[in-house]
Amino acid sequence: SDSFLRGGHYTQAHDAVVEALRLREAIPGVPEEDTADSMLTLGSILFAWRKYDSALPYLERACTSHMRIRGKFHVSVGSSSYLLGAIYESMQDYDKAMTRLKDSLSARKRALGEDHIDVAKVLTLIGKVHNALGEPDSAVLCFEEALEIAKKVHGADNEEEVADYLLDLAAALVAEDETEKAKTCVDEAQRTFKTKLINNDVGVAKCSSIKAMIYEKNGNLDAAREWYMNSVKILDGLLPDVASKESLDDIDLHDDYLELASTLFKFANVDDMLGDEREAISLYHRSIHLYRNLQGEDHLNVANVQYHMALMLGRHEQFGKAMDLLREALRIRVINLGKDHPEVATCLFAIGVAHDKNQEYEDAILTYQECMRIQKLEYGPESVEVATTLENYGIAKGNSNDLRGAVESWEEGLEIMMSLGYDESNPLIVNLAGHREIALLLLGESKPDESEGEK
Repeated sequence: SDSFLRGGHYTQAHDAVVEALRLREAIPGVPEEDTADSMLTLGSILFAWRKYDSALPYLERACTSHMRIRGKFHVSVGSSSYLLGAIYESMQDYDKAMTRLKDSLSARKRALGEDHIDVAKVLTLIGKVHNALGEPDSAVLCFEEALEIAKKVHGADNEEEVADYLLDLAAALVAEDETEKAKTCVDEAQRTFKTKLINNDVGVAKCSSIKAMIYEKNGNLDAAREWYMNSVKILDGLLPDVASKESLDDIDLHDDYLELASTLFKFANVDDMLGDEREAISLYHRSIHLYRNLQGEDHLNVANVQYHMALMLGRHEQFGKAMDLLREALRIRVINLGKDHPEVATCLFAIGVAHDKNQEYEDAILTYQECMRIQKLEYGPESVEVATTLENYGIAKGNSNDLRGAVESWEEGLEIMMSLGYDESNPLIVNLAGHREIALLLLGESKPDESEGEK
């Protein structure tokens, strides 16, 4: 098995290690750590094939055995923990991913040294988890540390490896609004690809995509659109067309296709902001197609694209199509995140708006109630999120001829915002107060002065 692996022959390696594992479990007296070694090898092969559900039990057993026999700082514990962390990260179970990756980082630093390239790889993945959790400052620190290690290990003789770390750091810096630092990293990576004559079209495409992110962050949407278009053009020229294929499981370009799917999604968002609905829809559909084939029908990336496409359709008053997409996005988010997750509440809020626009006021009211239930669990009963939903909840109440209930909702929202320390010029407070005054007028409980009557 080891010989086949060194030669890159994964199928033969898989068959050999399965037989080795069968023998080791069948023959009495085989040391447990030898069996654990076979499990780690088998789990690694299944991981490389992206058969994560199959890999998990072998890697878990290998990690548990190695930790008990060899100690938590052994290199084998670092390897199995890293693979487990990568699997949980791909499944978007970020708490488990972070726990495993921290175990891997401790083991690899102790076993291999602080400046080993495998330590940099763990730091990179931890940085990606921080990004996913909305913690860009922590992500930047991880990527910076990983970059410094890569520079020490690879030096000037292998700058392409360093360029990959530069691009990871650049993307995190954009999220932190450090656009000038991000541009410096991208320019350095791009110089590497050009001056070294490295045939890395995917790297160049990533540079273009991150430049687009920088322009988008700075509000230059036309320039962002051009750079996203350039990135997609490069990737389309590099990757086989998959429009007519049902699955990408057998194509050895998985990460490159994921890069294309992500770029298409960001490109679509910019086209949406520029008002080009037709082009945005086309790009959203391409992104969804890739994500479905790469990661499955029920992956959160699919739901994320559906959610954004639904918002765009809603702004163009295509509420029926928007509702279909939102319900599907909600279904996927509940499956992956549970019914009490904030992203489920975000989806419910949008569904409530769609119900209201369709004059389905009772459905809107029920949906907003469920949204607020989740928001109160996540943010507490007094939060901007709850106050924002109370505004829409009151509108739905008013539209259903329950003006008294509407007034109570808006007054509750005002109390929350004032208790949080916001002043009367806050846009949400202005809206809530305005809704309340109109409702009180209709109820005959308030008389406007001249200026309010004009309003």
